[in-house]
Amino acid sequence: MAAKDKSSFSHFFKEDERLIKDVIKGPENIPAEDDAGVLNKKVLPKLITPVAAPKEELTARWQKVRSFYRHAIYREDLNSELAPLVLSSIYTQNVVGTDFPVWLSDDISIDGEYCLPLSILIGRALEVIAPEPEEALLVKTNINRILHIANEYLSSSEIRTFRDVLNEVLEELKNQYAVAGDDAEEFHKDLDELKANLPEKGILLPHSINIPYHILYTAMNVALSEPRKKLIYEIDHLISDLEGLLRVEKDKHPKETITKKDNEDSGLSESIVDFDEINAMAPEGGSESLGQARINRISSIIKNLKEGRPLFDKKGYVLIDEEIYKNGNWIDLFDNYEVEAYENGNGCNTLSSKFSESITAWETLFRAKRIGHLEVDDRFREEVHTEYYDHFHWDNLSNEELDACPHFVLLADEPRLFESEFSSMSAIYSNNLPVNIIAIKKRIIGASKDEVGIHTQTKLGGLMLSQKNIFVGQSTSITPNFLFNCLTDGLSAFAPAFLVLLNIENKDHDPYLLTSAAIESRDFPAFSYKGILGTAWGSRFDVKDNPQAGRTWPVHKLQVEHDTGEIEEMEFPFTFADLAVLNKDYQNHFLVIDPAHWSDNLIHLTVYISNSDEENIEKIPFIWMIDNNNNLHKVAVSWPMALAAQERLDFWRRLQENSGINNYHVIKAVEYTKEKMQKKHKKALKKLMKEHESEIEMARDEEAEKVMENLTSALLNLDLTSLPTGTKPLSKSTPAIETPSTESDEKVDEKATEPKEAEITLSNDPYIDTPLCTSCNECTNLNGKMFMYNNDKMAYIADASAGTFAELVQAAEKCPVKIIHPGSPLNPDEPNLDDLITRAAKFN
Repeated sequence: MAAKDKSSFSHFFKEDERLIKDVIKGPENIPAEDDAGVLNKKVLPKLITPVAAPKEELTARWQKVRSFYRHAIYREDLNSELAPLVLSSIYTQNVVGTDFPVWLSDDISIDGEYCLPLSILIGRALEVIAPEPEEALLVKTNINRILHIANEYLSSSEIRTFRDVLNEVLEELKNQYAVAGDDAEEFHKDLDELKANLPEKGILLPHSINIPYHILYTAMNVALSEPRKKLIYEIDHLISDLEGLLRVEKDKHPKETITKKDNEDSGLSESIVDFDEINAMAPEGGSESLGQARINRISSIIKNLKEGRPLFDKKGYVLIDEEIYKNGNWIDLFDNYEVEAYENGNGCNTLSSKFSESITAWETLFRAKRIGHLEVDDRFREEVHTEYYDHFHWDNLSNEELDACPHFVLLADEPRLFESEFSSMSAIYSNNLPVNIIAIKKRIIGASKDEVGIHTQTKLGGLMLSQKNIFVGQSTSITPNFLFNCLTDGLSAFAPAFLVLLNIENKDHDPYLLTSAAIESRDFPAFSYKGILGTAWGSRFDVKDNPQAGRTWPVHKLQVEHDTGEIEEMEFPFTFADLAVLNKDYQNHFLVIDPAHWSDNLIHLTVYISNSDEENIEKIPFIWMIDNNNNLHKVAVSWPMALAAQERLDFWRRLQENSGINNYHVIKAVEYTKEKMQKKHKKALKKLMKEHESEIEMARDEEAEKVMENLTSALLNLDLTSLPTGTKPLSKSTPAIETPSTESDEKVDEKATEPKEAEITLSNDPYIDTPLCTSCNECTNLNGKMFMYNNDKMAYIADASAGTFAELVQAAEKCPVKIIHPGSPLNPDEPNLDDLITRAAKFN
């Protein structure tokens, strides 16, 4: 599968077959059984060649199938062994997820990346220490083994430092590879260099239900770190500058230089005060004083800046739905954040109140900061700035200032948020509050039929796209890097942010696989929408993190073994129906069709959706499933399920088009431009052809004139006395020219000079109007010995006897400018001459 078509679980197929073998093989490629299991041989899905049932049985069965399709009321429970093909055990039993374990940095004081899969960290380190393919080969071939061992050493409930886990993993790898001598020395050296080029700090986490919250905490710290650092630096220096102004004002005119003692008295640090700069800002000797009003204003600014300094100790507020709150140790996780639970239905109101209460102090701080800069630069104008700053509000803050403000985050249960708080949430976005709401989605397509219908599900992410000036994102727990970027973008969006996070809790299926299936099926596409006012619409969407983002449905090319033994590569799309079949409450929408009842009216769901209504008359959609014996089955899909799949696809296409993929207007513009260019080219070609035909006609007239001149000349040179006196007309062919006898031919035989009836035959040899040749290769391709090109690459007949009269006629017919003249046949015994002469006549 091409890299651009890589799916969220493509490693279950071709790529992972090699990956799994790499993990489970021992030294020198000897298979070694471990916890990952052993892949002994290649196992392929099997496809049975159907034998059609009797007509009456087929008719009766299809009546039931059609009834099931329309109403989904004819229920036959699916065999519990059946599973969607791409989620079958032959592909998933030895899965190695390369996005986990994931490394999270706990040192945000340095620039760089803060959330990366261990596989990427190792790959980057190897690029540094072993850039050549043959270097550190043993380490490179065991990257996936390292990942597997690391996952085995990690626990979802325990947070371990990256270095502790790394040391244990590399030691275990050394034990599994009991190499000796120079090989061992080289191997251990490569591992030591690898370790030296990996981060010193951070934690390493496996996939678990808690992984999104660890990523959220890191993203919040990263988003806040640099803006806070800049703001603290700015305010500390601003306080110094303002206090310097007051110090200078205390020194009467003429001004006196501020001393180190003055600085110590004011409590300022010498390291952050430039005395020369302060003196330069002070009024010249004899100039007017600052005035009491300005002194009071500067003193008030300094007071507000100093009182705002403790605000930096509080990073933000995290409000958590009580149902989510009871399942985690949130206070320890969100260190330096104010964390509290909220009751169902009261989350958005609590968030709004918390924002209103807390933002006032930050308004005061930033008002003081702005006025302070105006005072230092002597640009404050009371008649202009007083009224403005009397009405200064948080929505007057700049992007950089908002970045430094605390985070206001709501962790909500998605169904409860929609059912109980949708109006309150809408009010938050209407008021444009820069808060972050993260809706946790724990289930897909509902836990039961009573919750949400298969084709009436509410897509909160889709609904939020209608809001103005908002950041919207959808991500999952199994894509840590995209989730981290999505969170940091939302936290730094300078606008309201809404994120739907799929974090599945499911006892019947592996949450990792189920989440992958939700992404693949387009039921939960990953996307981000930066709807910040003033930005170009097309730049706001991003869907590239989805599997095969350019397609409607992801398609997997897999090998299938027929019962005849033949192996064939087939395409297997993964649709919403392939996901829905995993939910037992929706199995009335699926019906297994026995191979004996297969027919041309049973078409794949993807084809059914792409067809028109007329094309789908009598058609029934199906999906592929597989049993424990690896036999493939066609499973019919009901009309409601097909409609649900269509609705998922419509939302996915909406995201695609907004992202510039398969955009309707772009496609139409391309088609219009193409059609316009084709018309233009056709018009130009028609003009050229007309000009060419005119040139050919002119050349023909010139050649005909030359031929007539030659014929006239030949006729004038004939000895008319030798012509017969009978009335038999001359042949149309060119006359054979005889040289008249001279007086010097005295010894010529008398019989030869006696008058006799001459046989006048006019020659009709084949020829080409060579100057008119277009070098099209038609004749030379037909017979390269008969037809050749001259030095100007114009065709002529090199040897008429090198081919047949039929080839001459065929060449004349193929010639686009009709300049080949076949003449008369050279071989009177050539077959079909009558027909050939008739065909040649119009070219002679």
